[in-house]
Amino acid sequence: MGALIRLEHLSKTINNNQILKDVSFEVNNGEIFGIIGRNGAGKTTLLRVLIGFYHFDSGNYSIYNDNKLPKNREFLKSNFGFATQENCFYNDLTVFENLFYFGKLYYLKKNLLTQKIIEVLKLIELENKKDALAKDLSGGMKRRLDLGCALIHSPHVLILDEPTAELDPISSRHMWRTLKRINAIGTTIILSSHFLNKVEHVCNRIAIIEEGTIIATGTPKAMKDLYSKNEEIIIETIPGNYEKIVSTMQKSGIKNIYKRDNNLVVYTPNADSTLMLILRIVGMLGEKLVELEVNKPTLNEIFETMIGKNNKIDGTKRLHADIDNSISKFKQSELRTELLKQYPKELVDEALEQR
Repeated sequence: MGALIRLEHLSKTINNNQILKDVSFEVNNGEIFGIIGRNGAGKTTLLRVLIGFYHFDSGNYSIYNDNKLPKNREFLKSNFGFATQENCFYNDLTVFENLFYFGKLYYLKKNLLTQKIIEVLKLIELENKKDALAKDLSGGMKRRLDLGCALIHSPHVLILDEPTAELDPISSRHMWRTLKRINAIGTTIILSSHFLNKVEHVCNRIAIIEEGTIIATGTPKAMKDLYSKNEEIIIETIPGNYEKIVSTMQKSGIKNIYKRDNNLVVYTPNADSTLMLILRIVGMLGEKLVELEVNKPTLNEIFETMIGKNNKIDGTKRLHADIDNSISKFKQSELRTELLKQYPKELVDEALEQR
């Protein structure tokens, strides 16, 4: 694989607000490249620059080392496919009719287009829904139809903005499997996401973006090896009185504890000794251990750690302002949940404790 796309010191301002700041990274030919960041970090703007929807203000953007190609709309139209977070098909057309319509926009001849539609339907697993109206599809099927419309002209590069946003877990897994199949036939994929636990198993490399700046790039494994000295201990117990377990752990000196689905997750640099202490606590409280894993941490911890390091001062100011603006809207328990959608747990707990 060689460099397909290269961005160097690229910046973009919209309505006097600088959205992208000195962005630099490369995307290799044939890989799945993830752009990871919180809402408002600049992901969508960056993708729109890549497809030529936005012109950048400064810096350099090249494809195959040619900085003229990104300005060639016909080249981008022929070689890039793009699917947004919103449905871009026509609700009152069938699946087949939507694919046919978008294929005609790329001037595909009818006999070639019909064959291509059959191939795309198989790839996105909507063969048995080809005569169904788009508006009658499930959420996951609609997202796959969007994908099909972006693939109908066989683009070399597929760019996706939050491909699993608002999908249920089953539909989300289906989408990730579909993207792997698309990549396996030679399509380079660039996607944005904040679902870090899924992205690390799909993407060859990732770039983390915060406030319009790329703060790190690399493989998921390299990121974890470089930025985290902790290991991750995951437990599930029955009956699962996690509040009492967490309280006892904290009194015993275990600090970095999170609830994830039906599990408790502990991050620690001393996995062996911490695990022995956890097992003693679980037994002491009469809990039955039904699941136990010890792993290198997921990208979630890396992401929260890096965002905290790069934005602790500014982030704390914004956080306190958000708390002031939200106190009247949410109960205390709801307020913490809302804040955790935008800020690292460490900052949220520290700010709420100060109040």
